[in-house]
Amino acid sequence: MMTGTTYDSKHSYKDFGLIRSARPVISSPTVKRHIIDNPGGNGDIDVSLALYGVPMYNNRTITENYIFPYNSKKWDSVISDINQNLDGIEQFIVIDSDPWYRWLGTPLLSTPDKSSETHMKLSVVSEVRPFKYERYSSAEDWLWDDLDFETGIIRDYRDIYIDGSLDFVIIGTKMPASPTFILSDVEEEITVNYFDYVLNHEETVNLSKSEDTSGLIMREGENILHFSGTGYVTINYRGGIL
Repeated sequence: MMTGTTYDSKHSYKDFGLIRSARPVISSPTVKRHIIDNPGGNGDIDVSLALYGVPMYNNRTITENYIFPYNSKKWDSVISDINQNLDGIEQFIVIDSDPWYRWLGTPLLSTPDKSSETHMKLSVVSEVRPFKYERYSSAEDWLWDDLDFETGIIRDYRDIYIDGSLDFVIIGTKMPASPTFILSDVEEEITVNYFDYVLNHEETVNLSKSEDTSGLIMREGENILHFSGTGYVTINYRGGIL
């Protein structure tokens, strides 16, 4: 079976007939830095850690090289189809060899090379966010077919019943991320208490809406959420790795 990449719902081979000529090249992550002068001391100050307490990263690129045989269908209609669905549109990108994760970025199509009499060459370069996201969030159904038993993480944080109090652990990834709490059948106001060990800050949030974005940042490793109240909570969390 020919492998490729899915751009939103369109697959490079199944939908466009593009044949991969090389493995995708993903640029390495680079740390985002913001240096200011230290007027009262030696050297400079890097303030890029101020927001989350951990390094932030610049965008990355994914370069994919394809060929398209002339004898399969007209190349001009293929280019038009690709431009219609891909070029310059921010979308989710899933590489066949890494189906448990998805990238978010903007693919750009190169000028096709038509120097060969048998096939056309073209490249798709996508500028993507620095982290690749888990394919499914903790509030979504997931498919066994996509699961990588070595690196994949199964999260099912749906319909957690809070009966007075409950401690719930989220195993966070390297990407700082804030979960959304979806409430149902609430009998007593639900609050969540969380200690951010990176910023050394404790916060208690009242979950008053049916879908509440708390602003609590989950860190890499164990994150303990202390719930109190009565009702059902679904935690919508999606991790990400470099």
